[in-house]
Amino acid sequence: MDNENLIVEINRSFGKVVDFCTDDELGGPVGATDSQIDALASVQSVAEVPAAVRQIFRNIGMIEGVFAAQGTFCVSYLGPDAKEMAIEFFEDLPKGVDSLNDPDGLLVVMKSQSEFCLVVDGSDLGNENPPLWELSEDGRDPVRYSSTTAYFNIAADRACDYISWARKMDVRG
Repeated sequence: MDNENLIVEINRSFGKVVDFCTDDELGGPVGATDSQIDALASVQSVAEVPAAVRQIFRNIGMIEGVFAAQGTFCVSYLGPDAKEMAIEFFEDLPKGVDSLNDPDGLLVVMKSQSEFCLVVDGSDLGNENPPLWELSEDGRDPVRYSSTTAYFNIAADRACDYISWARKMDVRG
């Protein structure tokens, strides 16, 4: 998938949520600028941000709106401490678990408090649509998503499911 198609796919997933939610439910997502995304790369000591990840941040990288139910994608909260946490999660995995090839070079894309985080393996940073890995505090085997666009499509579906659940709860009062 070329860069232009990646952007279209990420925007399509984001648009699915925008179309599903009312303005109040959406929560006013605000995207990050390229300079804010580049600053994130700098504080995490990575040379580049893959195109698909960059587009997620352009959509929800400052205020996640309804996506916040899954964790924070806010670039200002994904600094060196988030990367340190992700590396600790990796180091706590049992030996022999299939996961990251370059954990020191990883990029944290999302974190959920101190429970889990979503990362790009440092060895995949040159890939425009890299797989994403979910690492958790409890040391369970990492979850691998085949690509960033595949993950974000799942995240969009989860956001819509969350809104559906919230609507049902409102009806029940």
